[in-house]
Order: sequence, then structure tokens, then C-alpha cells
Amino acid sequence: MEGYIKLYRKILENKYWLEPRKKSKFEAWIYLLCRAGYKDKELVYGDLDLSLKAGEFVTSQFKLAEVLGWDRATVARFLGRLKTDNQISYKTSNKFTIITICNWAIYQNQNIISSATETPAESTTDSHQIHIKSSTNNKDNKEKKENNKDIATFFSYYLIKTKKNFRLTSDKVSLIDKRLKEGYTLDQLKQAVDSFVDDPWEGRAEHLDLIYCIGKQKGRPDNLEKWLNFKPESERLA
Repeated sequence: MEGYIKLYRKILENKYWLEPRKKSKFEAWIYLLCRAGYKDKELVYGDLDLSLKAGEFVTSQFKLAEVLGWDRATVARFLGRLKTDNQISYKTSNKFTIITICNWAIYQNQNIISSATETPAESTTDSHQIHIKSSTNNKDNKEKKENNKDIATFFSYYLIKTKKNFRLTSDKVSLIDKRLKEGYTLDQLKQAVDSFVDDPWEGRAEHLDLIYCIGKQKGRPDNLEKWLNFKPESERLA
């Protein structure tokens, strides 16, 4: 199923949500998405000062059990399963749990994708508006949707493979969009990611930003071409 809807956090104030009952796993997942912050923030939790990134929120397993109508063991199993599936990561202490939604950018930044890939209209010498046939508009809209879908699909793949929670910024969208428009396919970009994360260099774990994978750095060879032509050491020695 394609497309998306805006889901407002006020849904958690709806009478059907507030109805006392045991919530489903799907409802629990929606709750986690609604609780996650949309930007970085500082907050005071009890006597502690906490710094949270976009896509994170602070809670406790006791609080989750209370809200979802579950026992704490069920909460722990659910969080563990989400972590195994790379849906979330979390840090737990004896006072609180900080939950991070993985791929948060994919859930929140479709607007960034749309705005970053939009082409400005060309100016005209007269005051008349240029009317484009609806068939052309439909074709352009379809191509833009397909392109945006490829950007989101690739970035999600990149996050899963690197096991990171990078934000999908407009700069990253522009970079992915540029490589696609240069003629590289989605499969080729994924192939580059595979080679990139398999790089045996001991410093790779600290250098996983997208530019090192598919970007171009001044005075250096094209990283995308580098990883597309990368061969493991075992193959080079064969």
C-alpha cells in the first residue's frame, strides 16, 4: 500500500484510545511513534537533565505497562522484539527508559523529500502563466512520486545496513536525488551500501555518513564509483 497520512498526537486523547482495555501490538507501535519527539530537546526528568534526539522519548516499562494494559514482562518482550527487528533501540536504567525510533526520518520527512526534489519553475518574459497539459502534469507527478519512493527506500536500506539512526536531511535527499538523476539505479545504490559497510577498514564504524558512501568529496575519487567497483580482499587475491 502506497501513500501516507498525517497522524496527530492528539489521537492519544481520543475516547476510543482511552477506553480501558488491553492494547494490541499495533496500537502499542502507534503509541511509540506518537510519543517520539520531532526535534532535539533538553528536558528534566525527575532530578536528571536529559538530552533527547529527534525520534526519542523517555518513559519507563512500568508506564508503558500501565498505558497499554500489559504486564511488564509483555512490555519487555515487545521492546525486545522491536529491537531485534531494528524498529527501535532503547536504553534502560532503574529510573527510566529512553526509546529511539529507528528510521525516524522515513516516518517524518516526506515533506523534506518533496521540497528538496522540486524543480523551480522557469521564469517567462511575459506576464502570462504557462499552462501545462494535465497529462504532462500527471506524468511529472508520477515520476516525482516514484523518485521520492526510491529515495525513501534507499535511505531506509542505508539505515538498516549501517545500523544507525541518521536524520534524512535536505542535503541527504539532494545527494540521493542527484545520484539517481545521474542514471544510477536503486539497486546500484544499494550495492554501494553493501560494499561500504563490508569495508574492513578499522575506522569505518566512525565514518558511516552518507557522503562517504555515495557522495563526491573535493579532490577525491567518486565514492559511489569506488564502492560499486569494490572487491573484497579475498577476491582481489584470487
